[in-house]
Amino acid sequence: MLNIGIRESGDRLDLDPANIWAHAGPDIDDNISAFEADPEHRAMPTYFITFPSVKDPSWESLYPGRTTIDVAGLTTWSLFEP
Repeated sequence: MLNIGIRESGDRLDLDPANIWAHAGPDIDDNISAFEADPEHRAMPTYFITFPSVKDPSWESLYPGRTTIDVAGLTTWSLFEP
């Protein structure tokens, strides 16, 4: 998971409170299988992007001029083995 903090309000950035699922293509199962077969040379097949601070109605009053973005991607433990 990648957590990003930005020194700008979500309103000013025009961020939508919706979650975003980004896929490499329409056949998600095939993309995941291809990634798992060769994770060192294939891009992650899917990402999840969300803007938690935009969804929190108290955020701007607590942390004015700040926004958070979270990005998660599908990966495999084999990429982290020594």
